[in-house]
Amino acid sequence: MIAQRLKKICYAWEGWAVDAYLGIKTEDYRCGQPSLGRGIFSDSACYVSKPYLLLSAILSPVKIGPVDTFYDIGSGLGRVLFFVAWRQKPSACVGIELDNELYKASIENARRFAKRFPDRGAAQARYANGTVYFAFNPFGERTFSAVLERIEEDLARHPRPVTFIYFNAKYPEVFRRHGWELTRTTRVTGSPLQTMYFAKSGCPKPSPALKSSRPALRETSPQA
Repeated sequence: MIAQRLKKICYAWEGWAVDAYLGIKTEDYRCGQPSLGRGIFSDSACYVSKPYLLLSAILSPVKIGPVDTFYDIGSGLGRVLFFVAWRQKPSACVGIELDNELYKASIENARRFAKRFPDRGAAQARYANGTVYFAFNPFGERTFSAVLERIEEDLARHPRPVTFIYFNAKYPEVFRRHGWELTRTTRVTGSPLQTMYFAKSGCPKPSPALKSSRPALRETSPQA
């Protein structure tokens, strides 16, 4: 019990310290019930910030560099985006967020981050450029299927290898139905949550599932 409390205190201190260095605020937000059950399929989940040490471990199996465009689907306040932009330096980092309150706060974080790191801003978001996607179980099965369909439509137009990092993987069967290959499964030390890594290389045509579904999402990036 004491060990768990100490770990939470360490995670919180680490979050505040890294946030302060990056010039952003992602540690103090607390999710309320209005954030739950929204979106086209009424299956959006509550926003929870991830400890930076945990993020580092989750992202380490995937090489992200200057040729990549990184997407965080369900990006909340943008913690993952700014961490990746700072540490990995891809050509672009893009956040997709439905909740208006979180979206506005992430835009303010993007403004502060760009001021602190003016040489590490991201380009305008386009799914056609995406090479690495990340999601911390932001919504339900139907929305996930619709999001994968959108990615596959862009893969059909611009074939390329892509990686999807799925943390707290509750709906891996969605990826299997869409023909994504599971390349790795891990559990980070100290966390009971499973991370699954999926890959796909181009699509001859979009998957037939939920062809008419389009989640209404907003985009943000480390450079507002």
